[in-house]
Order: sequence, then structure tokens, then C-alpha cells
Amino acid sequence: EGSPAGLLIPRLLALMAHQTPAVRRQALGAINMMVPCWPQSHASAMDTYLQGLFTLAHDADNGVRKHVCSGIVSLLYRAPEKLTPNMREVITYMIERTADGDEDVALESCEFWAAFCEADLEHDTIEVLREFCPQLIPMLLTNMAYAEDDEEVMAAEDDEVNGGRADRDQDIRPSFKGQKNKG
Repeated sequence: EGSPAGLLIPRLLALMAHQTPAVRRQALGAINMMVPCWPQSHASAMDTYLQGLFTLAHDADNGVRKHVCSGIVSLLYRAPEKLTPNMREVITYMIERTADGDEDVALESCEFWAAFCEADLEHDTIEVLREFCPQLIPMLLTNMAYAEDDEEVMAAEDDEVNGGRADRDQDIRPSFKGQKNKG
């Protein structure tokens, strides 16, 4: 087709299978940017794209895996029905990537959980996630990260909420003899 997307999509899909990781990374990154506005005239190419994501899911290159996660998140927003038949495998993959040794891959995969909550999914698809909650919830809690000042902000907010109430015994932190006062 003569549209820019019609020219780019097939070439980028072909480059997703290139032997050089940098080329796969760039092709995947470019095509991921097209997913939100994927032209209806190329709807059939979305199946090829999804197949390419599945093929690259365990690529040795961290950047490729990061883009795979990003692509799956984009598809979850744009065309969740494409992922629905394989949702158990997708969830399993995203749990694996959330625990990935590469921090960028792990962070990108975390976007999936927010997208899953926001996506327009059928009830049956949402129920699939319930099976994975015993694995998912502890992992997400373990991997939660706070900025340096987050604890201070939370403490200040807590003080603000509880400012008018008297401290209960369990609210007072114990101090130990010989411990320096940390303010």
C-alpha cells in the first residue's frame, strides 16, 4: 500500500528477525511506536507482529526483551483481543520479566500490570489473572521501590492524618539503651 505505514510495517516486521540485536531492537522500537495508531488497513499484519513478539520473547539481548514487553503492553491497550487466547502464557512471561536480572526489562514489564488493570478486558480474561495472584502479589511487593524521600513523605502524611489523636502504645517506636538518637 502507498501509505507511510503501508511501506514501513512490512519492512520493520522483516527486520524483527534480523541477526543483529541492534537491528531487532530498533525495528521493534519503531514498530512499537506505531501500535497505538496501527492502521486498520494493516490489521492482518498485527498477527505477524504478535508472532514476532512471541518469537523474540526470550531473545538474549536485554534491549530486545525490553521492547517485547513494551509491545505487549501496547497491544494490551490497542488490541487486547489479540492477546486473550494466550493470556496465561503472556502473564507467565510478564511475571518472568518482572523478575528479570536486567532492571530496564523488569521496569518495562511492570507497565503490563498497570495496563492490565486499565485495559478493556472481558471478565473471563480478568479471571485468568486471579490464578497468578499468589505469585504476582509477593513479587510486586518485593520489587516495590521508593524514592529517597518517599518514606519521609509517607511519614509526614501519616502524621498529618493522625495529628489530632493521642499516640497509642503501639504507635510509639521502642528505643534501646545505647542506641543513638537518629532524630
